[in-house]
Amino acid sequence: MNTYTATTVPTQFVEANGIRFAYRRWGKRSGLPLVFNQHFTGNLDNWDPAVLDGLAKEREVIIFNNAGVASSTGEVPTTFADMAKNAEAFIDGLGLTKIDLLGFSIGGMVAQQITLDPYNPPENLWLKVFFTDSEKSQAAGRAYLKRYLSRTKNRDTPISDKVAPAQIAAVGEWGSQPGERFAYLKNIKQPTLIVSGNHDVIVYTVNSLYLAQNMPNAKLILYADANHRSWYENHEDFVFETNRFLDASDGIASIVTSAAAD
Repeated sequence: MNTYTATTVPTQFVEANGIRFAYRRWGKRSGLPLVFNQHFTGNLDNWDPAVLDGLAKEREVIIFNNAGVASSTGEVPTTFADMAKNAEAFIDGLGLTKIDLLGFSIGGMVAQQITLDPYNPPENLWLKVFFTDSEKSQAAGRAYLKRYLSRTKNRDTPISDKVAPAQIAAVGEWGSQPGERFAYLKNIKQPTLIVSGNHDVIVYTVNSLYLAQNMPNAKLILYADANHRSWYENHEDFVFETNRFLDASDGIASIVTSAAAD
């Protein structure tokens, strides 16, 4: 196990599919690495260090910028299917054949697509996603902002103005799935942990219920008094539940707070 943390681990690069992907990799190298897929307009610095380092005590964590985002080259696709293909190229570029997978917000949609592609699927799929108006939740939000700013050296490149429009287009395309509503979810058979806040106004909480109802091997955790970043607000419990889930799962496990496609 290396001694890096989320605030000290260096940024590395790997070439795959004509794209130079920026990534950071650290933690205990035992079992399967956990690959993170980022939220809307996020870069390497947007992940919560408390979550990353908590999980890195038990497993290797890998965060990366997908194509065209921040310090990665290429163009941002306008569909999650193409974002998934780029993520798969990144994983292949690292020489990984079996992984666990985590997706936050739109990263959860990318993670769902990866499990559906004719590709070496992750062992575990985790799809995850701000804070409510309560004093407790607002205090948790301020604490997260301190952690977010705790990396003071070698921070990631800001995203360009091309990222948001492309990602918004991908959300629109994802919400127009043909055929029976939610039918595609029945094909995600890996163990899936779905995590949400009970007051998520970014991706409404009911979408997590749709996922749990239609994925054949899913478990749902709802955090009270929590919005879109429920797992940052409850990072200690989240790390505990995630480690327990991944340790017990034999197939793709997922932690999700992202929308199902209508």
